[in-house]
Amino acid sequence: MQKFIIILIASYVSLGFSEEVAPKEKKTELIDNIHGKLSVGVLRLSNRIDRFFGSKRAEDHANGSKIKLTYLTNISQDGDFDHEGLIKFRLKLPYLENLLKLSFNKEPTKQEGRPADKKSAGEADIKPIPENKLKKAILSEPSKWSMNFNTGIKVEIPPQFFANLRLRRSIYFGKWEFRLSQEFFWFSRSGFGETTTMDFDRPISSSVLFRLRNAATWMDETDEFQTEHGPSIFWQISRRRAVSFNARATGRSRPSLYIEKYLTNISYRQLLHNRWFYLETGPSLEFPKSNDWKGVFSYLIKFEALIGSY
Repeated sequence: MQKFIIILIASYVSLGFSEEVAPKEKKTELIDNIHGKLSVGVLRLSNRIDRFFGSKRAEDHANGSKIKLTYLTNISQDGDFDHEGLIKFRLKLPYLENLLKLSFNKEPTKQEGRPADKKSAGEADIKPIPENKLKKAILSEPSKWSMNFNTGIKVEIPPQFFANLRLRRSIYFGKWEFRLSQEFFWFSRSGFGETTTMDFDRPISSSVLFRLRNAATWMDETDEFQTEHGPSIFWQISRRRAVSFNARATGRSRPSLYIEKYLTNISYRQLLHNRWFYLETGPSLEFPKSNDWKGVFSYLIKFEALIGSY
């Protein structure tokens, strides 16, 4: 009987302790869930928009090699037409990428390789991702960098070859995503350079994203920095249409740091055919210092075709 009473008292005490601990665990779990859901919203929207507009970040998530064919026409306010054709290919080099990754990360694992990135980013634009898997990817990403290497060619006379190595990292603060990107590149004619980009993203709604960009590019040939600062608003109208509103201030560091021009533009982008053929068009208004800050209007029409992995 005494043993039974002792066991009963011990059980009651243990239940009391568990009731005290449970609220704390539930509170912590609730906070983690809220943080995860907010981060999921930032990642899904920014990835979807970057993928649609064909940004560098979207190219990083490509599963393999691809070719991008671009033909653009720029119409000036004087009625002049400026045409340009571009061919850019992304060469997938898994061995070199893994070699560089191993030398950059202290303790790389199989989970940190490309397959995980491919799954989370590649499907974000097409179908919903299981939230528990995406949340794990989000919460682990701020502690590591990702690396991408690719090569390409710009169609000119003569053609210009290039290669770049890009390192990226994302850190989340509630609904804000801080995206740091460091790129090292080489062009066959202009030589070596590097670009540092710091973007702050925040979703305004399920289809509207606000982005604040700060970037600086240094070229070895000129030994000067070119800077770019300003906000953008992206609106995903539908799965086939999106529009962006951009305002920028660009500058140079020689002879001393100064603003070279202010510009604003609206870019409308539409998927014309089967996820690989796009139209991008919109007006632009620049206020260059060289023109005494007078406005210079232009209009862009661009067609873009993707071949391979996209």
